[in-house]
Amino acid sequence: MDDIEYTNSHLTYLIDEYIHDETDRIILKRKLIDGWSYSEIAMVVHLDRATCCRRVEKLQGKLFKHLLK
Repeated sequence: MDDIEYTNSHLTYLIDEYIHDETDRIILKRKLIDGWSYSEIAMVVHLDRATCCRRVEKLQGKLFKHLLK
């Protein structure tokens, strides 16, 4: 099976379409599109690093369900 690559604009569209909480959208865009570390994201959204990590994992699962349709 070939690996599928998504453009940043496609990922942005999918995040905006399927992730409804503004903070969750910021977290996911900074991680997946901008490549920020969890510590950098945590400072911007005023959460601890571990919470950001857990949220990214949860949100990626939610987003990837839509990518595999």
